[in-house]
Amino acid sequence: MRGIDARRFALFAFGGAGPLHAAAVAEELGMRRLVVPPLPGNFSALGLLVADVRRDFVRTRVSVAAQTPIEQVHDIVHELIAEGEAELAAAGFAPTHRRYSASLDMRYRGQSFELSVPIAADLPALASAEAAFQELYAARYGAATGRAVEIVSYRLAAWGLTEKPRLPVPQHTGRALASAVLGSRPAAFGGTIGPVKVIDRHALPVQQALNGPALIEEEGSTTVVPPGWSAEVDATDCLVLSRA
Repeated sequence: MRGIDARRFALFAFGGAGPLHAAAVAEELGMRRLVVPPLPGNFSALGLLVADVRRDFVRTRVSVAAQTPIEQVHDIVHELIAEGEAELAAAGFAPTHRRYSASLDMRYRGQSFELSVPIAADLPALASAEAAFQELYAARYGAATGRAVEIVSYRLAAWGLTEKPRLPVPQHTGRALASAVLGSRPAAFGGTIGPVKVIDRHALPVQQALNGPALIEEEGSTTVVPPGWSAEVDATDCLVLSRA
């Protein structure tokens, strides 16, 4: 719907099984590059631990935007902010670690679906929100209409910002491709079964290409490098696979 060509991007593969199937998925999509982060099997768990806390608040009140007093918008948004303040304070977040983002769910009269339009808490006039909705609608569906614009709901996202850990700097000394080879294992590619080298990811040197087929092992996951693909470790310890 957005007209984005997946072939122009790299596929980001994480999770215990993601790197197993990533190259096959990339080939199906016509993509030529994929990235596997360090410890992909723990990637989602790490994200949950360091992610900011978010609470969403909504108040539904349908009105025609052109007939809605801006004071009503300010009152509802500030009521939602007060609710967010109370909940984040109860969760132990200091005022310096709280952030808020308000938006309006808007639609043309007669429609049953809305688009979310970001607004400032002290929005001076609704005309700017209407104009933003018109632009967003045209970008999404091709053209705006001349119908009246309605406000359906008022939304507030409240974030409690967490402290982020400092990750260790990757150590690349002492790595060599020859010492990274653990052995071989039978594997099937293209219907043909044959011995495939097994690689220790943590022993791979930086920016030295490893041609497939290969199985790159680590704690929690295995990255499959099919024939016609190559893999190398970049400076951030990500595993980058490229298709010839």
